[in-house]
Parts: sequence; C-alpha cells; structure tokens
Amino acid sequence: MNKFRSVTLPLCCILSLAPARQTMAQSKSRADILLTNASGDSLLLPASYYQAVLKHYPELIHHAKPQAPDQLYFSRSSALLFFDSEAGKDLYYDVYAYFLKQSQPGKAAIRKKLDSLFRHIHTLYAQLKCSGGQYYVHRENRIPAYVEYAVHKYSRSPEQSIDNAAKQRLIASLRQLVNDELEIDDDVVGCEAERKQTLPALIVSIDSLITENFYLQEALSFLEATKKGD
Repeated sequence: MNKFRSVTLPLCCILSLAPARQTMAQSKSRADILLTNASGDSLLLPASYYQAVLKHYPELIHHAKPQAPDQLYFSRSSALLFFDSEAGKDLYYDVYAYFLKQSQPGKAAIRKKLDSLFRHIHTLYAQLKCSGGQYYVHRENRIPAYVEYAVHKYSRSPEQSIDNAAKQRLIASLRQLVNDELEIDDDVVGCEAERKQTLPALIVSIDSLITENFYLQEALSFLEATKKGD
C-alpha cells in the first residue's frame, strides 16, 4: 500500500477546484498526486499529468458550460500530448468526470440511475461479443464521464413523461438483437449458457430504468454511440 504525505495545494489549483474543498497528497514511492474532496471522491494522477491539467487543459476543471466528453476530447485531439493513447484518453475522461461531478453536487439518485442504465447497455453489447475486447474495456472506464454530462443535461431538462411506444420499440429491438445473436452462438463457444441468462435479464433492467423521456433519449444516445464505436 502506498503511503501519502500531505502537500500544499497551489493557489491556482485551489481557485480552479472551487466550490468543493480539495485535499492533495503525494506518494513517497511514486510521483503521483492523489486528489480527494469532502464528498469522498478521489482521483490519482501522475504528477506530470496533474501539472499538465493545470497548465494546458483548463477545460477539464472549469465547467461553466460543459461539453460532452467525446466532443471535448476530439476538439483537443491535436494538442493531447499527455492523453493521446487509449489509456490516456481514459484518464482524460476520469479528470473530466471528477471535476464536473463537483460542480453539480447532490443528485445521487439521478447519477446512480444513469450509471446503472449506461452500464447495463454497455454490458449487454459487451456480452453480445462474449469476450468483449479492448474497446469495451476502455468504454467502461469512460462511463463516469458520460454519466456526469447526462446529469448536467438532466438538471436543465423539465420533468418529462414517458413515450411508452418509443420505449417499447427500443426494448423490442434489444430483445430481437439478443434472440438473433443467441441463434448463431457457434462463434462464442464457452459463454452460451451465461449469455442466455444474463442478456434477457439486462434488458429487463434497462426497461425498468427508463421511466422518463430523458432516460429514454440517454439510453438511445449511449446505445448508438456504443454500436458506432464497436
């Protein structure tokens, strides 16, 4: 286990991280920075990345007008010296989620529901591939960023009813997708039995989480983005 010693947080960073109170610690054994806050969230960054975020990536800290994480990342793609690999992109999304969450405290129920919805959709598509693959590993790592941006959008959306016809079309399409896949399981020997149990259960869970048009639209958007990147 790494031991951390407290270090003074630079004034520029204290101002940047408002309103949540931050604590920073540095590993004795590695050049890592551990950021924590009163809400219990934490973020471990290599020291070089921490300095780079402060100096070169203010969009990850200041969220007066949040952009979608994918849009933000690709708008900076020509200048992402520290975040240009898939692992680096994961870290970029981690930093994005950590600071955006602090700018919209509370909302635990909405955040939990969106996180469950996105993870169920993600797991459904990953299991359709049986072993998943690196694409799904990285996409799962980035779910907190997608959740925080969705929370931001929810806070600006009026309470909505549910378009049950549109919801049922989505659920029916997922069931058809799963049924079609289970009929051609020859290429995924070894996970057929598990998939026959888990995939229908995931659809039931997705159905139960879509209670407003907002969640329906977020499900559709996340689903389409997942398919597009696969």
